[in-house]
This record gives sequence, C-alpha cells and structure tokens, in this order.
Amino acid sequence: MVERRRPTLDHEITCNNIDIFNVRWNFTGDQLALGTSNGYVQLYNSSFEQVRNLNCQSGAEKMPITSIRFRPELVDTSRKPVLLATTCDGGIVHWNLANGKSLSTTRLRNEQIYSADFNSDGTNYILGCKEGKIKLFDEANFTQIGEFSHSIQGEAEGAQRVFCLKWFSENLFLSAGWDNKITIWDVRTTKYVREIIGPHVCGDSVDVRDNYVISGSYHIREQLQVWSLENGGNIHTLTMEFAGKKCMPYSVQFCRNEGLMFAVGGVGSGEIYFYQADTLQQVAVIPDAIKTVYSMHLGNNNRFAIGIGNSSRIYTT
Repeated sequence: MVERRRPTLDHEITCNNIDIFNVRWNFTGDQLALGTSNGYVQLYNSSFEQVRNLNCQSGAEKMPITSIRFRPELVDTSRKPVLLATTCDGGIVHWNLANGKSLSTTRLRNEQIYSADFNSDGTNYILGCKEGKIKLFDEANFTQIGEFSHSIQGEAEGAQRVFCLKWFSENLFLSAGWDNKITIWDVRTTKYVREIIGPHVCGDSVDVRDNYVISGSYHIREQLQVWSLENGGNIHTLTMEFAGKKCMPYSVQFCRNEGLMFAVGGVGSGEIYFYQADTLQQVAVIPDAIKTVYSMHLGNNNRFAIGIGNSSRIYTT
C-alpha cells in the first residue's frame, strides 16, 4: 500500500449542542454550507466566517436537515445563487443566497425527505422519500412534474427509504437506500434502466464517475464495492476492517480533479480512507476523525469538508 498524500487539517468549525449532518461546498469553493440537527443551514465564507444562519423549519417543530444542494449556475446567466435544503418531515426550502431570503418554503404532508440532487443545468431537482419514492420537480416554479417508485408491496415502509440520489447525466440518475440495491433511472420514463443488487445504503454513500459506480454499505463486511455502470457487474469488493475496527460507511464520494480517487467515511473506525476505484488500492488515510462521519464533500477548491458530531473539519487534499 502506497500513501500518496495525507490531507492537511486547515480549520475546524464547532457548533454547540447540535450535530452537523450535512456539509456542502458551492461550485466555486468560496462558500461552505452546514446542515444541522436543529433545522438550520449555516453558511460560511472562504475565511470560515458565518455569513448566514438559515432557518429551514416548515412545521411546528425544528427537524434535522437531511440534504443540502447548491443549484448549478450556468455560464452567462444572471440567476441568483440558490441553495436547496430538505428536512426529514417533508420540508423543502429554496434560499436566495444573495439576500438570505426564502424563495419558496413547502412541506410535503405525510412525507419524509432523505436526499436531493439537481440536474447539471439546475432546471430540475429530485427528492428521495419514504416508500421508495423519488419525486421530480421543476426548479422554475417548484412544482412536482413526475415521480419514480420501485417500492415492494408488503415490505415495511422504513425499509424503502431513499438515502442517496446522484444525477450523473442529462437524463440518468441513480438512487439507493435501505432496499439493498442501486437503481438507475431515466427521467424520460418512469421505468428503471438497471439494478445493482447488494448495497445497503444509509447515507450519501454512492457515487459515479466514468464507468465506475462506488458504494458504501452499512454492513460489518463487504462494505465497499465498485460496480460497472455499463452492465451492473461487480468489479471489486472490500471488507473494511482495520486493527480490529470495522468501518460502516455513511458517505462515499469521488474526489474533484483527482481522477478515480474517492473517499469513504462513516462509523466504527474513527478514520477516513482514500482509494482508487480501478484498483481499490488504499492511497491515504485521515486517522483522527474519532467521531462518526455523517457527511463529507470535496470541493473545487482542493478542500475537503467533513461533518463529525458537533463540528466540521476542513482539509486540504
């Protein structure tokens, strides 16, 4: 095993009496958003000064933030910078980051939202919900225009939560959750294109690049797997156990501008690992995460943010 580099700790943001469940850089890498357990999104500038504290409460109680996404901004447009945040009680909030005001606040009644993603031009977004449902929305007017479902009749509702969504081409996206599979969908039809059977996903722990799909399963063995996007076949499988400690992933993500290198973090081992997707060779480790890694995001600024307990750490990769 060859360690290519060990990321350097640059900064740590600590929050009192709350946990950080989501971290996200904007597309230029000069803003960092933290989604918290008390229903707020904290926004920081490139100097890690807090510039916004966005209240995403849509019901009677403050519920945890389950996903945050910056809307892609197109070249040669004057669109406002927008952040999408969701909560576990069905709340959907769009924020105008230029003035800190809400553009739209909606609550899907009798629904739970666990994941979200935009398409590449920011004109549509998808929400991962309970009962295996994925809802498609028009960003222009925040209205639902479609729904995808792969629920199994008679299976418990909780077993079909959609914890991960990745929109990876103009018409294709993938979903994963507690139903032990990755499903690839085409927005032009309600039918799924392909299934990859096996991964038990409990967070934002599936990603795709080129022909490689990487997945982190919340298991005690065979947690890390690499799949072929083209045919769904398994390329590599690894049991993540180090010095007697098992890592059960909550977050898996390809690194920006680093080819096929990706990062894995979760609960159990207190570490974050970097691998090559084509070989599954471990190339680097962050050994001092200590707490559970709920979320991580690798930005376009060569900085790597993680959410661990009540703090967020920022590393240079």
